[in-house]
Amino acid sequence: MEISNKTLAILLVIAIVLAVGGALLSLGRTGITGLGSGTGYVNVTVSQDTSISVSHPDIDFGSGNIEGTNETAQLISNGTTINWSSAQATPHSITINNDGNVNITVTVSAERNSTSFFLNQTGTREYKYKTENNESGSAQSLVTTLTDLNTTTQTICTHLSSASANTINLVASLQFGTTIQGTFTDTLTFSSSAT
Repeated sequence: MEISNKTLAILLVIAIVLAVGGALLSLGRTGITGLGSGTGYVNVTVSQDTSISVSHPDIDFGSGNIEGTNETAQLISNGTTINWSSAQATPHSITINNDGNVNITVTVSAERNSTSFFLNQTGTREYKYKTENNESGSAQSLVTTLTDLNTTTQTICTHLSSASANTINLVASLQFGTTIQGTFTDTLTFSSSAT
């Protein structure tokens, strides 16, 4: 007996239906294996860093005296001297750098004021400072006029940038009369906080 093509086609369709149906029933009972799922995440915490450093920390005006018959001398760390005889190399100002990752406000305080800096000697005596950008646009709210330097904590700038332009200078100024004599020093403390 010969089987016709039509009969073979029907038997083939029945075999395929049974195979697919059996596979579906089998998978329905045991579940699909080899597939997985899960979740994950990425987390990072970046902390504020309000770090500063001080380069050129020393202002050294050297030794000298008031010239001629002048009553006072003034020394400014930006290189200006008035009535001063010293041939000392031009002093430089103190440079404050923002080494952190946020804009900051910087403060300064001294251990002395104009009276104690000059060891309580009488006569003309001034101990002052001002601030200026070392790089254009580094900070805001600079102290642009000479201001008394003393033991009070004073803001010397705000928004000192954490970007590439991030340094300011503290310019110190001493003015004293002929009655002042000796060697005088002070220590300045700089602090920072996030702006």
